[in-house]
Amino acid sequence: MVDSARSRRVVLAVLACLGVAAFVVFGSPSFGHQARAAGPASASDTVSVQGTGTVQGVPDRMNATFGVHATRGSVQDALDAVAHDAQRVVSALRHAGLHDNDMRTTDLELFPHYTNNGSRDGYDASETVTATFHDLATAGRHLSATVASAGNAATVSGLSFDLSSDTKLLGQARSAAFADAKARAQQYADLSGRSLGAVQHVTESVVSQQDPQRDLFKGAALAAGAGQAAVPVQAGQQPVTVIVTVVWQLS
Repeated sequence: MVDSARSRRVVLAVLACLGVAAFVVFGSPSFGHQARAAGPASASDTVSVQGTGTVQGVPDRMNATFGVHATRGSVQDALDAVAHDAQRVVSALRHAGLHDNDMRTTDLELFPHYTNNGSRDGYDASETVTATFHDLATAGRHLSATVASAGNAATVSGLSFDLSSDTKLLGQARSAAFADAKARAQQYADLSGRSLGAVQHVTESVVSQQDPQRDLFKGAALAAGAGQAAVPVQAGQQPVTVIVTVVWQLS
């Protein structure tokens, strides 16, 4: 009877060891993960390429910033003088055919004015108004007339040109950018002995390339000459650029 009981205990111990061994082989999470990693990759091969498309457009509007400045003995006098000259600028712009939504006040400043020996003797005030001209054929003439309306206290700066609508140009730039990206991707596919499959992902960015002309004119210079001769205005061209990043599947 003793031997029989001892035999049962040995058998149970062996079974228990086998149970532990089965857990290590089949139940270990790390072992199962390694087995799956050893199999073929499930992700598709892809190629990601960036393409650029640029088209040129002719600007059809001009932005200009007009400024007026005054130095007076008191704060109120300085502000009154600037307000008077700024109103003359706005009236001239309206006379040129601009609407209120084509004009906006972009800056107003007031500072103490000091003499050469460092004592304060008054205040400097200035105001700027930015206007958008939609007719470039007459913009130069109206530019001169507007500055002349405020006399020597006026300046104009920050000339820039842009497009009122670039929808058509953007469409052309997108087509050029995608064609550029596809040509690059096709070359990589050929070099690797593969072929292009379906497009997996597309991202786009639009590059703004305005080039403001920071010329600064004094009112007296613009008003010189009979009839306030028009300032020559040359809009040139403005590029519209689209950059796309396209991911293709390789098959």
